[in-house]
Amino acid sequence: MPPPALQHLGLIDLVASDPRPTFVVALPEQTRSKISHYSADILYRNPALQNSYTLDHSIASIPQDASHSPFWNWVTSPPSTPTSQTDASGPAPSNTQHSLPYLGVYWTRSIVLGQWVVMSGNETPPSSEPPRKVRIEGKEGETTRKYPQKSPLDNARLPSRKKSESKTPLLYRDESNPGLMIPVSDSEAEPFLDVVQNVDWESTCLGPMSDWPAQLQHTFNQLVSDSRPVALYWGPEYVTIYNEAFSKYYGARHPGLLGRPAPEAWPHLKTRLDEMTASPLKNYSNAEDESKFFIPLADGSHEETYVKSSMVPIVYDKKCLGIQHSLLEMTSRRLWERRMKMLIDLGEALVSTKDAKSYWSRTIEELERWSPTYDVPLAFLYSVADDESDTSLSKYDCPKICHLEGSLGVPEGHAIAPQVLNLRETDEGMASIMRKSLDHRQPILLQTKDDTLPKSLLHGLAWRGFGDPCQAAIVLPIRPTKEEDAMGILFLGLNPRRPYDNDYRQFISLLSQKLTSSLASTVLLEEEARRRRNITEQAAYDNAMLKQRLEYQTEQTERSMQTFTAVADFIPVGMCFVDVEGNITFANDAWHRITGCPRGSIVQSALLERPESRHCYFRIPHRPEQEHNGREELQVFYRSFIFN
Repeated sequence: MPPPALQHLGLIDLVASDPRPTFVVALPEQTRSKISHYSADILYRNPALQNSYTLDHSIASIPQDASHSPFWNWVTSPPSTPTSQTDASGPAPSNTQHSLPYLGVYWTRSIVLGQWVVMSGNETPPSSEPPRKVRIEGKEGETTRKYPQKSPLDNARLPSRKKSESKTPLLYRDESNPGLMIPVSDSEAEPFLDVVQNVDWESTCLGPMSDWPAQLQHTFNQLVSDSRPVALYWGPEYVTIYNEAFSKYYGARHPGLLGRPAPEAWPHLKTRLDEMTASPLKNYSNAEDESKFFIPLADGSHEETYVKSSMVPIVYDKKCLGIQHSLLEMTSRRLWERRMKMLIDLGEALVSTKDAKSYWSRTIEELERWSPTYDVPLAFLYSVADDESDTSLSKYDCPKICHLEGSLGVPEGHAIAPQVLNLRETDEGMASIMRKSLDHRQPILLQTKDDTLPKSLLHGLAWRGFGDPCQAAIVLPIRPTKEEDAMGILFLGLNPRRPYDNDYRQFISLLSQKLTSSLASTVLLEEEARRRRNITEQAAYDNAMLKQRLEYQTEQTERSMQTFTAVADFIPVGMCFVDVEGNITFANDAWHRITGCPRGSIVQSALLERPESRHCYFRIPHRPEQEHNGREELQVFYRSFIFN
């Protein structure tokens, strides 16, 4: 017999002293088959619960809030005996479950004297977030529930396998089935979970969700709470179950593929799925690969996507129950690699251009050479020059003329790209956009959905890449520097199977920078070449003029000498010219007669001066300039024997 004091100890005393959050509910007195949501209320909440304001507020609102009905129905359900019905797929569900996680607390349900339900919460690690709800299988608001009992596999151990059997990762499940409860991380996941529960699972080989085997329920719970894209192909028909992250890869086909055989969505995976199902313990060296595919969108278009996929068999008792398919997004990385290679090739090609004309042609050549051509479905390039004609009668204040330098995907004579655009007068083609781009420093986005890209101009074009018409395009003004006027305008159609997202915008920005910097380099090289050419031409001109002047002066000197010689021959006075070395360079006839020196070359030693006149002879070349006109008398005689 317990002590009297213990016998008089009440339920409230025990609950109040419990350090765990605890509340007491009276079981309804109605029949067990029909339990009203409002047939019971919370009679007592202990101090530990009341001290937790958020949890206490949530618990207090449960009886009046229909969104909590699955949990409240479990709390107020009368005790019942477990059923013994089992099948090959796992244990049959019942309502004898004693513990359940809810609102971030793991609740334990105890029934006292068949009248009172004591709900005790086991503490969980503290969280800064508000308590989170847990969805219980079934539609919200249902008044009846089936709660699975503990599986007889609770304490069973799965057969072990040797390391040598396989290196392929296998997912073993050895835990019991506590009931199909879908954890919800936030309210944004609610719509997707509603979609999953509204699927007609009974028409599939899996049957209703409440009858799913324990292994499938555990795998499903892990799948829906995973932020990574994961799909599950269960059973011999590979019935598809996937989470919200995976649904975006089905595009417009979601949710139609939920519950459908996997080969309907991935026909190329059928062979591999069969191989993995037949030999789940085999080492699959190619279990992970990378592929490109196109997601169908609601508007009928497709989106270019790259993923790396991995498939792992889920094995129980050496049999494959299903296959888990995980995806890793690789689109941004693959597109970035492809586009960076384009920019590098473009930069290497443009660095060798010497003038603007070759720059335009080389740009079009490189755009055409880009492979694959997905990112250049349409392109044309205009050079911009000043229009120096009369502006008094101009329609627009834009004195520029654009000349088509090249195009890709544009048939000759197409209205979208005329050969010449006089921006001062015309409205044909993309003239209005060209005028606008001359005043912008950044690329201009054109779209068909807002009519900035007229659909009327897109007919009859030879689309490159996927062959789909562009829904958007970019107009790039090309300037050597930000302060200078645009020298060219590039019209570039955007990939119709990729959205114009941040990655695409960054690529266009880098393309604009590459074209601008390359043009600046080309302009500088052209100016330097022009400067060198001008210097060379000026030097050649100066040399020619100097040569002409020298020839003229030589001719004038020769004429003067001829005139002087003719005059000197008639003078009766002997006259000669002597250089600084003392050599006679010219002498008239009278000089030869007087000196007796024969005509011809006269060496210096042929004439000997008298000693008394020698100082005068050598002094003449060194006299100051102002004294060169003075007179000196030299006495020389001729050594005739030198000529003999």
